[in-house]
Parts: sequence; C-alpha cells; structure tokens
Amino acid sequence: HSMDRRALRDVLFPILAKAVNYYARFLHEGPDGKLHLPMTRSPEYANAADCTYDLSLIRWGAATLLESARLLRVPDPRAKQWRAIAERLVPYARDPEDGVMIGTGVPLAASHRHFSHLLWLYPLREATWERAADRPLMRRSFDHWTSMRDAWHGYSFAAASSMCSVMDAPEQALDFLTFFTDRNVVADTELLPNTMYREGRNFALETPLTAAQSLLDMAVQSHGGVVKVFPSVSRRWPDASFASLRAQGAFLVDADRSRGRTNWVRVHSEAGSALVLDHGMRGDVDVRREDGRRLRWRRVGAGRVAVELRRGETALVTERGSRVRPDGPRDVPANGGSAPWGLPG
Repeated sequence: HSMDRRALRDVLFPILAKAVNYYARFLHEGPDGKLHLPMTRSPEYANAADCTYDLSLIRWGAATLLESARLLRVPDPRAKQWRAIAERLVPYARDPEDGVMIGTGVPLAASHRHFSHLLWLYPLREATWERAADRPLMRRSFDHWTSMRDAWHGYSFAAASSMCSVMDAPEQALDFLTFFTDRNVVADTELLPNTMYREGRNFALETPLTAAQSLLDMAVQSHGGVVKVFPSVSRRWPDASFASLRAQGAFLVDADRSRGRTNWVRVHSEAGSALVLDHGMRGDVDVRREDGRRLRWRRVGAGRVAVELRRGETALVTERGSRVRPDGPRDVPANGGSAPWGLPG
C-alpha cells in the first residue's frame, strides 16, 4: 500500500522468508506428489493434518516472497524452494456440499466464531469472485460457515461482511455489519458507545478494527492490480463520499457518489505505479489532470481504465462531458433519525 521498498527489503521480506522456511521443514511429499503438512492446529477448533489455516498462509507466503523478490530484483537462492511450495502444495480438503474443510477428515461440524479455514477467501483472496470458476467453492464454504452462528462474536459478523463485499453481495455485507453495530451479538459481549468492544472482561480490539475494515471494503478494494471504487456499497446508502483512502500501489483515492451513481473519482499516485481503475461509472468517461489537461489512458473493460500516472500525479475521472470540480469529501444526508455514531442522542 505504501510501495516502501526499504521496508519490504529490510523488514517484511526477511521476516516472511523466516516464517515460510520454518514451515518448509515440516512439509513432506505424499504418494500423490503433493507437499503435505503433518498434524497442526486450526485455532480454537481442532487438530488436523493438511490444516487449511496453515496451508493458506504457507501458499500466500510463498507466492508473496516470489513477488517481493521480483519487485526488489533480488536473485534469492531460496526462490526455487518457494516456487516448488507454491506449485506443489496440496489443495484444501473439500466437502462436495459444504466447501473447504478444517483439514483432512475434519469438517466444520459446529459453529465457529473464527474464520480460520476461510483465510484463502478473505483476506488472502487466493480465490476471487472475478473468476467464475472460483465462485461455487467460495459461496458454498461461506454459506456453510454462516449457517451456524450460535458461537459467533462481533468479529465474526464483521469478517462475514467483508467476505460479502469481495463476493459482490453489498446488501448482505451491510446486513452482517449492521447486525453487529445494532448490538445483536451474544450475551457475554458488549459494543460500547465509543465503538470499543469487549467479551466478558476482556477488550477485543480486533473487533472494532475489523468492523472499520468492513466499511473500507465497501468503499475501496485493491487486489490483483485493480483499484475498485464503491465496489460494495448498498443501495440503502445512495450517497457516499470519502477522501485519501489508501490502495495497493501507493494510491490515495477520493470519490463521491449521490443517488446511487458515482459522480467522480480522484486518484493520487505516490509511487508512479501502473493504475487500473474500476471506477464503476456508467457510459463514457473523461480522464484528466486536476488542471483539466488530458492524461494518457485507455479503456480496459466495462467500467475500467488504465491510466499512466507518474509519481506525484493525480487523475480525475468523471462522466464524459462533465464539468464537475470536486472539492473533497462532503457530509452526506443521513438515512434516518439516528445520532452520529458514538455521540450522545
């Protein structure tokens, strides 16, 4: 998100390499020629061989190391092993009806507040809704997890909201999030007026942070080289406006929408990365600098443009012929009579 190559080179790359190399010592080749894990633990649920929780992190880690080495232009001698892991790691255990399992021979048989066996879906996004072939497994696995909610806590609803957002289900995403913010979670949890949350006597900071991320996933997503604006905003939120939300590629994104239509999108590049923008506007668009001069760009799909931005440049995308001159984020009309969140009624 920052494209800070020094942080990648000096901190992130070495730490991730150590983590993946540690796991690599336990991988073994099975009779199927795939790399397998011995018995490990799926957090707070069960032990399992070829545990989906671990496999998803190993697979993501190996792929991310290879991509990081490419970005850093580092000919790392360990890359051969990382590539073998990425290519030969065993697929996740699956049930034909219920989707991805906890591990080999271990189904999700009871409500589980964590989504440990769904990390590949979110946030790692190994499968994507844009690939039609991925959709049945994503939907089956998600539906099975969400069908049993008696052990869920606040974190579960927020995570489910984000999963819906990446599966093109904005109404369901808002339903999960508002179920949590309307304080419908189980009896031993409490959502406080200042947005903090606790389970019994323990404050669970990850829950409000995950709920905040659920909002961000409705407004901006960036994955696979594409920045999406308003990808999962409910029709019940016809107006929305934001500024300086950070996307992968070191882009800062501003956007505004009213009556269910996006009015404009503005993207500032901090690093000069290639930008593919899914702006979501209907019809033809203009792409120009803020001073009105044209930028080099091309259409790369329905609602998508590729823009050539140098470091420090900003692109403004509007409907063709529009003369809008955006100021910044605006206060949008409230949907109802509720006081602003966290403030006295």
